[in-house]
Amino acid sequence: MKKLLILLFTTGLIQTLCAQTQVNFQLKGHLGYGDTCLSNIWGYAANGREYALVGTCEGLSIVDITTPSAAAEVAMVPGAHSIWREIKTWGHYAYVVTEGGGGLTIVNLQDLPNGNVPYTHYQLTPDDTITNAHTLFIDEKGICYLFGASGFLSGQGYVALDLNADPENPQYLGRFGDFYIHDAFVRGDTMYAGAILDGYAAVMDVSDVQNPVVLSTTYTPGYFTHNVWPNNDASVMYTTDEVSSAYVAAYDISDPTFPVFKGAVRSRPGSKAVPHNVHVVNNDWLAVSYYTHGVVLIDAHRPTNPVITGYFDTYPFSNGGGFLGNWGVYPYLPGGNWILSDINTGLWIVKPNFQRAAYLEGTVADSTDGSPISGAQVSVDYPFGFDTARTYLDGSFTTGVLQSGQFSVNYSAPGYITKTELLTFIPSFVTTRHVKLLRSPTFGQDEAETLKFNLFPNPASDILNIEGLQGDTGWNIYRMDGSLHSTGKGSAISVQALVPGAYILQLENQGATARRVFVKE
Repeated sequence: MKKLLILLFTTGLIQTLCAQTQVNFQLKGHLGYGDTCLSNIWGYAANGREYALVGTCEGLSIVDITTPSAAAEVAMVPGAHSIWREIKTWGHYAYVVTEGGGGLTIVNLQDLPNGNVPYTHYQLTPDDTITNAHTLFIDEKGICYLFGASGFLSGQGYVALDLNADPENPQYLGRFGDFYIHDAFVRGDTMYAGAILDGYAAVMDVSDVQNPVVLSTTYTPGYFTHNVWPNNDASVMYTTDEVSSAYVAAYDISDPTFPVFKGAVRSRPGSKAVPHNVHVVNNDWLAVSYYTHGVVLIDAHRPTNPVITGYFDTYPFSNGGGFLGNWGVYPYLPGGNWILSDINTGLWIVKPNFQRAAYLEGTVADSTDGSPISGAQVSVDYPFGFDTARTYLDGSFTTGVLQSGQFSVNYSAPGYITKTELLTFIPSFVTTRHVKLLRSPTFGQDEAETLKFNLFPNPASDILNIEGLQGDTGWNIYRMDGSLHSTGKGSAISVQALVPGAYILQLENQGATARRVFVKE
């Protein structure tokens, strides 16, 4: 009754707010949970009915969403109190883990929708006792991987279990503990793991789960790799970093031993919103739970240029940083609805509209000598602007919009005159522009007079020194994808915290600006 009253009280208000904060999504249903917080979510379908398996702070809530507008909880499986709870399914069983203890909870869903859901706990193995895990994944072969099982001896990477012979009493296969795995996706004999504490995505051969082989490790843009999800043919993997203003990034993994960065996108970077989990849908679309921004739909038909084409904000009270709002999304129910778990506002059932983006790609160069301008901003002035693109080291850029029409595009860079042009955008069509910018009339003079400097040592491992400038010098360090890493002032820059690789240093001194590339050893 309490949940029904909360539903009646909040739905009108929430629907009004969400009507103003959604594009290309339709609200189908909502169920509030009062003061009970939610964590992740999974889906289950059987006998013509669909269910949301919702992780709450107090256990597993099973909700019949066959009629989304009349979503109703049909069973509750209690568990240890925890703000983390993860669920996956195998056959007619749900498997649940939490940081709160209790091991692996196994729930028999066969008697739904009658509400009879017997459950058991699996903990004892030949090596140690399973107490907790952060996440889990079950592959198509029925192998269940528990990730971040820090209470298990050498199980911080994963603990592997075989569900085939007896789904309620899994067979222990082995463990991996060389590094902490926060979450992972497994298909065939390959694992795509988010090593969040190390800041990289690891591609691993797990054909022998007791002796996996790390094929490659790739640092992601935010160096806090939360999850990894490949497309259908494992030619591209997508990653999230659970930090403010982070990117959803794409990597070519046609050679899994050598992933290559392809492209990235983020939602309203000025807001500092945090992406959480990415899922690949129908091979060419991404569903991303994005905390205070709700769920975000990304057109990934061109992995070099992913474009946000829809969003539904489940937490319209804030668009900033922090860990409020949408924890998880499950986009694989047979009826086509997506289910979302919001930490604060409850369960949401929505329907996406898969609208292709209109793409803008090209280069920005100096009009005098044709040299590429890195770090230039490319912004499209249209109602649903999500990001401002920056040019890469070679001057190239990629961006796009979610609707057709004519919009102004601005190209700008420090020391150059901003150029604006009106372009026509057509969905699924790539508009290519090679833009040349004129230098500001005073830029060359100022640079010649005040920005003669030495940068040493380069490469640098500890301190990067700036020599030859007078007065206060401000600096920004950009990653090679154009994203800002850090900012500061002074002539001695500590680079100890940087991951080895190339960076762009932008200096500002007495009204002039210059850029140099340096390498962190």
